[in-house]
Amino acid sequence: MKIYNSQLRLYGITDRRWLKEKDLETAVEKTLQAGTTIIQLREKELDDLSFEQLALKIQPVCKQYHVPFIINDNVDLAIKVHADGVHIGQDTSVKETRKKIGPYMILGATAHNLKEALEAQKEGADYLGVGAIHQTDTKKDTVPLSLDELKQISSQISIPLVAIGGLKKENIHELKGTGISGVAISSGIFSSEHIEEDTMALKKEAEQIVSYKRPTALTIAGSDASGGAGMQADIKTMISNGVYASSAITALTAQNTTGVSGVLEVSPEFLALQLDAIFTDIYPDAVKIGMVSSSQLIEIIVSKLKQYNVHNIVVDPVMVATSGAKLISDEAIVTLKEKLLPLASVITPNIPEAEVLSKLTITNKEEMIEAAQKIYNTYRVA
Repeated sequence: MKIYNSQLRLYGITDRRWLKEKDLETAVEKTLQAGTTIIQLREKELDDLSFEQLALKIQPVCKQYHVPFIINDNVDLAIKVHADGVHIGQDTSVKETRKKIGPYMILGATAHNLKEALEAQKEGADYLGVGAIHQTDTKKDTVPLSLDELKQISSQISIPLVAIGGLKKENIHELKGTGISGVAISSGIFSSEHIEEDTMALKKEAEQIVSYKRPTALTIAGSDASGGAGMQADIKTMISNGVYASSAITALTAQNTTGVSGVLEVSPEFLALQLDAIFTDIYPDAVKIGMVSSSQLIEIIVSKLKQYNVHNIVVDPVMVATSGAKLISDEAIVTLKEKLLPLASVITPNIPEAEVLSKLTITNKEEMIEAAQKIYNTYRVA
């Protein structure tokens, strides 16, 4: 995922029809000052040029307040202006949109039922706008979604959900306990004569009904008996940063600060069982992969990452020690490079590993930058 639950707490959706004589740029800044956490520019009645000009006015305001700037429906415009993301409806393919925008732009999708929600998640959406919860003046032909249906969707979806449709400060409390990350509001913000005051009231209500979720992360690594590296070090780091840590062990090691005296690798079948247990229960917001010494284990990891549509993957390509000693087989290195690294959001090689991945010699800062760029260009997701 590329967006945090907290960024979806109060989701402002623009509509200039509510503004009367007010300027949208000013209205957006007022609501951001008062606590809106994300802005979607939704202007159905503008031609492409006017929409682009408006986007270029609103975008820097969002950047100033460090909130995501999302374009509604117009994928080409979102790419052109380098928006943080795009939100699409059911008439646009999530899968094709993800291919078009690439892996790094935020992709939101509208869902009206569990089937649509599951499909959007599977095809690459980062969050869902779910509703309509109530009849809305924006879309008069909507069929309200029951709170039981909303709870069902949230219980079976791992990406964040935003409730949308006819929401205002008088009825947001109804959504408590539904598992949502936030509420999307249009008229409740932009039709107000007192935007700052009403935004603060909406934010307060939203904070009281959302389900706070502690961030979760999975480490896939070997176990270090002395606790100084591997899975144990990852878990310590995660816990110290307020993250719930889960783990899948690739190997048991007998080691301490003086060296390694034994390694017992787990079977591919047992690694698969561990990963299934984690992904079907406490789904991780991020995954960190350390040393995996065999091609068979790497194949299992790649298969499970794809099966469960995992995002935010950090790969530490443990191939070469700083002393220059090779730590995994040539066959495993090939599998790592061809199958695992292209799934990564972040790759963290040391200098000898960066030299292997880039096929460049690194002796200074400039060569580090050159190698990093080559690694990025070689292994990024197409």
